Formats: sequence, structure tokens, C-alpha cells
Amino acid sequence: MKVDDPQAGRWLALLLTLLLGAGTAYAITLGADLRFPDEREYVALARHVADAGRYSLDGTTPTAYRPPVYPLLLAGFARLGGDLMAFRMLNMALLALSAGLMYRLARRTGSPRAGLLAAGGFALYPLNLYTAGTLYPQTLATALVLLSLDLVSAAATFGPWRALGLGLLASLLVLAVPTCAAPAVLMVAWALWRHVPRPAWLPRAALIVVGATLVAAPWTLRNYRVFGTFIPVSTNGGINLLLGNSPNTTPNAGVNVDLTPQLAAAADLDEPARNAAFTRAAIAHIREQPLASAGLYVRKFLNYFHVHNTLHTASEGSPARDALLALCYVPLLLLAGAHTIAALRARPRDSLTLFYALLYLISGAAQAVFFTRIRFRVPFDPLLLLLAVRPWPTRAAITTDAPP
Repeated sequence: MKVDDPQAGRWLALLLTLLLGAGTAYAITLGADLRFPDEREYVALARHVADAGRYSLDGTTPTAYRPPVYPLLLAGFARLGGDLMAFRMLNMALLALSAGLMYRLARRTGSPRAGLLAAGGFALYPLNLYTAGTLYPQTLATALVLLSLDLVSAAATFGPWRALGLGLLASLLVLAVPTCAAPAVLMVAWALWRHVPRPAWLPRAALIVVGATLVAAPWTLRNYRVFGTFIPVSTNGGINLLLGNSPNTTPNAGVNVDLTPQLAAAADLDEPARNAAFTRAAIAHIREQPLASAGLYVRKFLNYFHVHNTLHTASEGSPARDALLALCYVPLLLLAGAHTIAALRARPRDSLTLFYALLYLISGAAQAVFFTRIRFRVPFDPLLLLLAVRPWPTRAAITTDAPP
């Protein structure tokens, strides 16, 4: 990663080295322990793909329950002989890549000091290292979000190759974490609006669609061949929608919701039919209780900004961890909010600040359709840091989106 300031480059190299060192030590400490059920499923999928070429949880029955990008990435390392330690180190490498991208994004519209503050803040943010230690796709999604932001803000013009690349990245992001679909669409819209002359919108949009299709088509065709129906992303959308919209759902319940009647009714259905049944049940509940569902949605959205979750694996939660997260997250959220308010009042308005703020809010609004967890916002928390280190907007003049 090219750094235009030699001294900043040395500090950044030291920071990334220390981050990788801390990540390696943390990975060794975790060892072969998989603390969460989802982790075990991702690892099972990766190993069955590597060993037998089957996307299956049990090695025999095909599935599309989990979106494919993260398990297939792990499977590539498993084919090379990688074990759990290799999987964790992959996450740590993605974490270091994201820290480097944070420098790049903050430096582009600020100074080397702003870049180092963004990269350092990202490295010290405890939730990032903790999440990278789990075999979840959120660390990969963080890197994909930051790569996409780097692509859409890197130049005043948005050429064909950038459009194709953005389509590839957006599709990879959605097939890693499906609830990132709305933020991915917003990033595409921003790129077209900010960097593409109106006569070129259609050809650039077509190239973005081509890039997205190149990633999504093989998975969709595989699912049609296996299940006889189109499944563009995964078959867990129905259960996630029902978890977030049922008579027993609370704003911070997560997966800790009693769905006994719905599970029993769908017990004899195959995977796609079960997904459809859960979706219908969730939609029926929303239609039956529209006001209560709207109120629940608002509370789930507010829960997106919470520092405490009721975890299914209770041993992974503690008051000390909640306090540490609050100490890091709440001041950052308030500072980012202050920057956004200042950007709204500035003339001309700081469009990049407003874009970052809107992207963060859209990520929460999309997640609240289902249910909100702290780890689900991990790919977008770096936006708060990018907002915090941006030059302070004023009524008289602001820093533009162009490189200095």
C-alpha cells in the first residue's frame, strides 16, 4: 500500500506489524476452541467443500443455509492444509488490510496524521480484534466495505474498470453478509451520482451489474441445479426475519426467541420451503400487528447502537466487556454525530461526511428489519472513525472530497 509521506509510512508499517503480532498472540490463545454455533457451521462447510467438494453442513446433504463467500474462502485455505489457526490468521490479515485502508481513506481527504489516527483507532478498537478472533464473516465484510469505499472515493472520475470492480465487491459483500445489501446499493448510487456524468450513468451501471453477476451467477445456478428453485443468496433469511418479527421477539433478543410453533409447523419441509414458510409467518405477524411491529422496528434500530447484547453463548458476555465497549464506542458515536451535524450546517455541505453518516444509519435500518447485534455493525463502525478524523466543517469553508 503506497504511502506518500515516508515518516507516516514508517509509523503505519509499525502499527500494522504490532496489530498482526497482537492478532497472532490472540489467535494462539484461542487455539482450537470454537465458542459459537455459527463458527462451527462455517468451519464444517469449509471442510466439506475442501474434502469432498460439497457445500454441506453434514458432508452429505446439500445446503444453501449460509451465504457462500466466507466458507468458500476458508475452504481455499483448508485445501492448502490450513487448520483453525490458519483460519484465524486469515481474519487477522484481513484486519491489518482494513487498518491500512483506514489510513488511505482518511489520508485522502485529510493529512497523514488523520490517516494514522484512523488506522490507530481502528487497531485499538477492541471489538475489531475480538471479532477477528471468531470465525464469522464480519471481518471479511469490514475489508470489503472499506475496499468498496476506497474504490468509490479514489478518483474524480469513475471509469469502466472501477465500475466493474465495484460490482464484484458489492456482490461479494452481499454473499458474505446478506444484510449488507442496502449499504452496497447506497455505495453504488453514491459512485454514480458523485463521479459519473449523467450520460454515462447507464453504461457504468451496466458494468456494475455485470461485475455483480459474475460473482452471483455461479452460486445461483448451483442452487437451482440442487434445489430446483432460484436462491440468489441463502436460505436463512426467513428464520432471521422471523426471529426479528414474531410474538416473542424483543429488541435485544437476537436468536434467543421462542419459535417452537413455527419450527414445528415447518419441521417436514425441505430447506427452501422452510425458508419460505418462515418468511410468510414473519410477514403475517407484521400484517396482524402493524403498530406493534413498527414500534419494535424502531426499538431494534436503536438497539443497533447498544453496547450490550443478550448472548446465546452467555459465557462470552460480561459487564467488564460491556463497559470497555461503551468507553470506546459511545464517545466515538457522539463525535461522529457532532461532525455530521456540523456538515449539515456548513455551506457548501460536506457531502462525503454526510455519505458516511447515511451509510452508517442505512446499515442499522437494514439490519433492524431482521434483528440487531453488536457484531453485525462491526463492518460499519469504521465509518465513525472516518467521520471523527475528518476536518471539522465550518460555515465559511470546508475540506472538499478531492485529494489535497
